Amino acid sequence: MYQYRGPRTAEAWTEFVREGYKSVEGEEMPLEASMLRNFIKEFGRFFEQLKFAAKAKPLLFGGIFAAFIIVIALTCFCGSMEEKEDERRKQAAATAAAAGEKTQAQKKEE
Repeated sequence: MYQYRGPRTAEAWTEFVREGYKSVEGEEMPLEASMLRNFIKEFGRFFEQLKFAAKAKPLLFGGIFAAFIIVIALTCFCGSMEEKEDERRKQAAATAAAAGEKTQAQKKEE
C-alpha cells in the first residue's frame, strides 16, 4: 500500500498511479479481519458488558441469571416428561393391539 501525499488533482493522482508510486516506500497491507477474529472480539465485548451489569446492578443481574437457569431446567424437565408420555402412548397402543389380536383369535376359534 502506498501513501499519496501530493496535490489533490486528477492529473497528479493519475501520475502517481502510473509512475509516482515507485518513488515511495510501500507498506504491507493489513489483512482483513477474519470472521472468527470478529466473533471473538464481539464475544469479549459482550462479557465485558455482562461484568459491568453484574457490578452495577447485582440483584437485577442475579435475578436474570436465575430466571435463565430456571427456563433451561424447565425445558429439560418438560422435554423428558413429553418423552415419557410418548412412551406410555406407544405402550398403550401396543397393549390395545395385542388385546385386539387376542380377541380376533378367540372369535375365529368359536
